[in-house]
Amino acid sequence: MAKRARKQPVTLKKQNKTKSAILEVAENMFAELGYDGTSIRDISRIAKVNNGAIFYHFGTKQKLFEAVFEDLAAPVVKERIRILSEGREAPDKPPMLRQILSAYLAPALKGGFATNEKRWRFSRIRVQLLQASHLFMSDMLVKHFTVTGENFLMALANELPHLESRDLEWRYHTMVGSLTFTMGGPGRLQLGSFSKKGKNYDPANLSQAFDHLLAQMEVLFSAPASMP
Repeated sequence: MAKRARKQPVTLKKQNKTKSAILEVAENMFAELGYDGTSIRDISRIAKVNNGAIFYHFGTKQKLFEAVFEDLAAPVVKERIRILSEGREAPDKPPMLRQILSAYLAPALKGGFATNEKRWRFSRIRVQLLQASHLFMSDMLVKHFTVTGENFLMALANELPHLESRDLEWRYHTMVGSLTFTMGGPGRLQLGSFSKKGKNYDPANLSQAFDHLLAQMEVLFSAPASMP
């Protein structure tokens, strides 16, 4: 009787490949269908893995969702902090306000993501966190953005001491909302006949989007105090 071939152990390389495949499929599905519209069964079917592989690598659907967002958000947050920390007053540098705003906007629109598709997915998933249909989503926002937000608000407060904190925070929220909208689909800015009156905005040109948004935010933050 012929001996059965010994089952080869699963290599680390294969495990990493499986984990990456699960993350990629889950990332797309969570962005397209939302957390509640996505099931472990559907992820495993499209990723061509069994349910056990997902539970082995991530434990639960919530943990998988958190891992997806961590994978998308971490490079952007890291790059923002790096650029902000390098800002300084110098003759060969732009004004400090522009440096601060650029540090926040540039990683989201000009870098920080491997592809534009990932940028879009990040935006869609972040909107879900803002809606906070599940309690853990609020915790995710705190984890990923509170410290970064505080760093930028402190930098802005130092540069704009004439603004009350409430006024500054509203302007910061306006910047975050404008950026999220732009990342989620800059093509929305082509508003029918109105956009045809001048040079059309190119939704595929994220460098152009960055330049426009940076200029608008400079105007916003440079405006006189507005809160009563």
